[in-house]
Amino acid sequence: MKKIAGGGMMTPYRRSIRKHISNFLADKRGNIAIMGVVTLPMFIGGIAFGTEASHWFVEKSKLNFATDAAAISAGSLYNRGISNPHIESAIRQTLLSEGYPASTLSLGVTYPTLTSDLMTIQVSYETDKYFSQVLWDGTVTIASETIVAIFGKPACILGLNSSASGAVTLSGSATATLTGCVVASNSTSASSILLAGSSSLTTDCMVASGGISGEVNATTDCLNNRTNRRATRDPFASLEQPATPYYCPPSPAFAPKGTYTLSSGCFSTPLSLKGNVTFQPGVYILDGVGLKINSNAVVSGTDVTFVLKNGATLDFAGTATINLTAPAETSSEPYPGILFWGAADNGAIHKITGNSSSFFSGAIYLPGDTVEFTGNSGLNSDCARIIGDTVRLYGNANFSTNCTNFTGGYEIATADAVVIVK
Repeated sequence: MKKIAGGGMMTPYRRSIRKHISNFLADKRGNIAIMGVVTLPMFIGGIAFGTEASHWFVEKSKLNFATDAAAISAGSLYNRGISNPHIESAIRQTLLSEGYPASTLSLGVTYPTLTSDLMTIQVSYETDKYFSQVLWDGTVTIASETIVAIFGKPACILGLNSSASGAVTLSGSATATLTGCVVASNSTSASSILLAGSSSLTTDCMVASGGISGEVNATTDCLNNRTNRRATRDPFASLEQPATPYYCPPSPAFAPKGTYTLSSGCFSTPLSLKGNVTFQPGVYILDGVGLKINSNAVVSGTDVTFVLKNGATLDFAGTATINLTAPAETSSEPYPGILFWGAADNGAIHKITGNSSSFFSGAIYLPGDTVEFTGNSGLNSDCARIIGDTVRLYGNANFSTNCTNFTGGYEIATADAVVIVK
């Protein structure tokens, strides 16, 4: 026997084992087989992952299509004024009917706000792994998101009352020609917009939260007028009126042949305008006092805003010549784009009657009031948008406006179209 380190003797058996190990380590035959055994799980895993990744891609594509369809449907329901819970329930039921698992299906909906017309639909669900299960446990999340824009053509007449019949009314021989805008009413009445008698309306379209009566009297560009739509948002609702100053002087005693120039501020007595009256630029507060423009008066003002509160009224009559312009919506004035501004609780009836031949530019915003154009009144304007609790044109009243090139920030956006933007 041979001695080994440490003084021991190497037995023949040990020598044989040692020899076989040395021969095995020195033998280069079978390397490929060994490498194959080592790498085979990785190779199989790669094939499994690639196959399954392709499957996941197909499933995500299917979910993208389903989410797009759900977003269009949700936008249409939203435009019809359906409540948020009912919208989400309808979308979920549609997705479940297409085979998506109820146990892991997740749905998120972000709705339009006063500052955004975007609606976001997010859908996801968990799915089991197959071949790739050998690499790691768990499930795979398939997710999709679609964003739609809820918008329509802007309105230039809007009735805010939520239930009145004829919240927007044309009757008698009244005529309205509205270019580049629509007529909208938030009333859910079957006659939310009412066209009666021999009245005539020319507009891009009519959009109502309820129904429309007398469509035969209207000429529109849209294929069908929109009924049962969500309420059109009031773009001015968040604005706060200025406070009335502590002291307001009495108004002048106007004479038919006099010439007057008025400065911005407030008045403690009604303004009954006669003669030739010019309003200098600024804000005019009418707190509980009326503004009446009498027959044959000539009234003008540029960059002016009239604030009405506590029952203040407008009364334009006779053969007055009126030319009033609000501050441009792109200006730095305190209330750009607003010509007449009534408090939400003003509760007045405003009348433009007789043969008034007038030109207004800016918004006539009287949300708590009734706005009436009666008699033989006529009003031409550069996108003079009229918002009232109710808006009515009677007799031979004639109103025309053109909002084709309107670029201001206070657009009266209606519920009309749903378009995918992402």
